[in-house]
Amino acid sequence: MKKMTIYFSDELHKKIKIISTIENKSMKDLITEAVEKEIDKWEETKSEAIYTVFRK
Repeated sequence: MKKMTIYFSDELHKKIKIISTIENKSMKDLITEAVEKEIDKWEETKSEAIYTVFRK
């Protein structure tokens, strides 16, 4: 697993903190799930492009 530092605006950080409290999840888990979901959606629409890039 790789480590990444992400900087959020204060407003976005506050929203993530509230959602993580409501969902009873850590902020890290919440952000990881959101990123994975967005990547999955992106891959569904761009799968041929991804295949071409990784094939080279």
